[in-house]
Amino acid sequence: MSYSPIIHTINNRNIFIVLIQFIKTWYEIDLLQTEEINFGDRLGINISENINKVLNLFSDLNNSIIYGNKKYIHSAFDYIFTNQRLIISYNKKDDFLLLLQEGQQDFFYGIKKIDLLKENPTIYRFIINSKTQEITYYEDLCLSNFLIKHICTNCSKIKTKSYMYLFPKNHDAIKNKIAELINYFNFKTSFDKITILEKNDAIAFIDYTEHDYSSEFYSLTINKWEEKQKDITEKIVEIFEWKGWSDNTNRFKL
Repeated sequence: MSYSPIIHTINNRNIFIVLIQFIKTWYEIDLLQTEEINFGDRLGINISENINKVLNLFSDLNNSIIYGNKKYIHSAFDYIFTNQRLIISYNKKDDFLLLLQEGQQDFFYGIKKIDLLKENPTIYRFIINSKTQEITYYEDLCLSNFLIKHICTNCSKIKTKSYMYLFPKNHDAIKNKIAELINYFNFKTSFDKITILEKNDAIAFIDYTEHDYSSEFYSLTINKWEEKQKDITEKIVEIFEWKGWSDNTNRFKL
C-alpha cells in the first residue's frame, strides 16, 4: 500500500468523502463511524448541518484512534492532531463551541455562538490569561479550511517523522529554494494561507500565516509516507544543501 495524491481533489461538495479517504490511505485508519450524533441536541444548542458533520467526523476519528488502530496512540509527535486534543463541548459562560486545544501553547479553537447556524463559519482561537483569566480572541481559518489543515497538514506518522523549517519571508535565496521545491511536487493546492504539495508518498505544506512568536517567518513542513522513501529526502538535501535528514532547522543553510 502507498499514498497517491488526493487532497487536491477537495471541493465544497466532496470534502468529507475525500478527507475520510485521506485518513484511510495516509494514516491507514478505517474510521469506526458510529451512528451519527446530533450534537446540537447533545450540547443543547442550535448548529448548522455542516458543523454537525464536522463534529461527527472529529468524534469518529478520535474514537478510531483510541479504540481502533492501536498503532496510533496519544503521543506528542506520533499521531494525527499532533500536539492537540479534541475537546468537543460548549462553554455556556463564553457562548463558545470548543473543538480543539493546542497542547503546547494552550490555544483553544472553536466557533462563536453568533456563527453556529452558518455552514462555513469562522474559527476563532482564544487564549486565557493565566493571571487575569481574561480571554483574547483571534480570527483563524474558516471551518472547511480549518478541517483540511488539521487533518491533512499535521500528518506525522509513527513510522516516519515530520520535518519543519521556519524560513524568513523576505529572503530571496530562500524564496527561490521554496519555488524549486514547489515545482518538484506534482500537485499544488492552496487553502487560505496554507499551500499543500503532494506527490506519491510525500506531502509538504507551507504555512504563510504570520506566527505569534515572529512575524518575519513562514513555515515549511515535509512528511513522508514511509521512512524508506528516498527521492524526497535526496531532493530536499539537494535544494537546501541539508546536511542530514533532521527536524533541526539550523541544518538548513541560508
